[in-house]
Amino acid sequence: MSREITVVSGALDRDAVFRTLSDASEVLRPRDARELYYPYHWFHFKFRSSTWLGESALRLSCFIDSRTRVGATTDAFETEAVVAGDDALLAPKIDVEEAAPLARRYAGYVLRNRRKAFIDVDSEIIEGALVHKPLWVVDCGGPEPSGLRMLVDGISGGFHPLQAR
Repeated sequence: MSREITVVSGALDRDAVFRTLSDASEVLRPRDARELYYPYHWFHFKFRSSTWLGESALRLSCFIDSRTRVGATTDAFETEAVVAGDDALLAPKIDVEEAAPLARRYAGYVLRNRRKAFIDVDSEIIEGALVHKPLWVVDCGGPEPSGLRMLVDGISGGFHPLQAR
C-alpha cells in the first residue's frame, strides 16, 4: 500500500547516491540501493521575553526524532509531497502530543545554553508537522550477502557503514 507523505526537499536520487559513494572510495562499489523515509516531528517556535530594552522575540526550529525522542535544531528547509510505499516508511514511535513537550524543553535548553536568552521565556508553536527525511541503504562491494552496507543521508550525502546482517 502507498500513501502521500511530507518529505524534506532536495533529496539525492539513486544515481547521485552511487556517485557520492564511488567518489569517496574505490572500495565502495555500490550495486543495489533501497530508499527509506525516516519520520521526524518538526516544530517552529516563537519565543518572547521582556527585557529592559523592550520585548524580544526569537524563532527556533527543531526536529524531534519520532523513534528515539532526540531533539535537534534545524535550518530552514522546504518540503514536498511524495507517494511512498509502506515498506519504505519507518513508523513513528511517538505522536505529536508526546513530541511537543519534548520539543519545547529542547528548544528552551538550546536558547539558554547558547546564551540567546538568560531567563525562561514564553513560547508558542507557530508551525509543526510530521516530516520525513530520505535515507538510502546501499549494498556495496561484491555479490556476497555479507558485503558492506552503507547508510546514506538522502539530503546531505553523508554516509556511514551499517553492521553486517
